[in-house]
Amino acid sequence: MTRTDYTSATDPATELRAVPRYNTTIRVQSQHLPDYFATTVDLARNGMQLQTTAPLEVGSEVEFCLQPTGPEKLQGVGRVRWTSRSKPYHAGVEFLYLDHESERNLEHFLRPSLGEDTEVLEETIAAAAESDYVESEFSIIRDHH
Repeated sequence: MTRTDYTSATDPATELRAVPRYNTTIRVQSQHLPDYFATTVDLARNGMQLQTTAPLEVGSEVEFCLQPTGPEKLQGVGRVRWTSRSKPYHAGVEFLYLDHESERNLEHFLRPSLGEDTEVLEETIAAAAESDYVESEFSIIRDHH
């Protein structure tokens, strides 16, 4: 695997390690998503990984609404930080804005997972390495066999 077109001194893998991510599947609705919906692969205090029906544009902003089990909703705005260009399509979305109620709901939703030891990041990196093509704000990763 080689990296080209490096546009930031920050390595995305290092940046992702700063905040734990938790495997969870939640429906995400947005007019900015292909077919107006996606599902989460993982969720953290600062963002989420989505599985979508088509690739998303890196750098684009996405207004979204997540509906975990129960009446609570998570509404906000995020920026697409990376996207895969092969099926299944995945994208990393950094939260830019969550209203106060959504921040509280996110903390409440993640609370049961906070003590768990997960290997979500390693699984995400391994899945990206298996992909033929991953585009991010930081680099373009191509797999050469």
